[in-house]
Amino acid sequence: MKGIKIFAVCVILFLLERVFFTRFEIFSLTPWLLFSFCAVAAAVHDEIGWWTLCAGLCGLAGDLAGGGCTGIGMAVYALAAAGIYVFAARIFHESIPFTAVIIFVFCLAAELLYCLLNYGGIRYIDWLGVLISVVLPLAVINTVSAMLMYPLAVRLFRERRRL
Repeated sequence: MKGIKIFAVCVILFLLERVFFTRFEIFSLTPWLLFSFCAVAAAVHDEIGWWTLCAGLCGLAGDLAGGGCTGIGMAVYALAAAGIYVFAARIFHESIPFTAVIIFVFCLAAELLYCLLNYGGIRYIDWLGVLISVVLPLAVINTVSAMLMYPLAVRLFRERRRL
């Protein structure tokens, strides 16, 4: 039952990302809702399991819908989710302010890595302009959306302890 709920949330976020936010962009950018969900799921989960599968499948869905190279988004989602899991869930033990900072740092790194892997072969790109106009605002937007999804991820990914 848990897997069906996670799949339903991912489908809804995918549709929101690809249908709604492509028409009504935020600062002319489309947020990565699936990435934000994977990031916050990795931050709140107790052990490796559902969030790794979620990150891989959401990255694959983003790759197939985005038109970029297949596998780059999947790798970026999984690496960022693993880093967030290590720092947020294991080291800082789910402190909300530290989790937000860690998610921002990994969103920033993931977006930069995604741009480098997709557009690194192009010679004439203003990388400073891309950093200021795309990478930084998108990291902020993704962090805010991840913090808005925090209660949903806690409800979906935390195991209930039974006495």
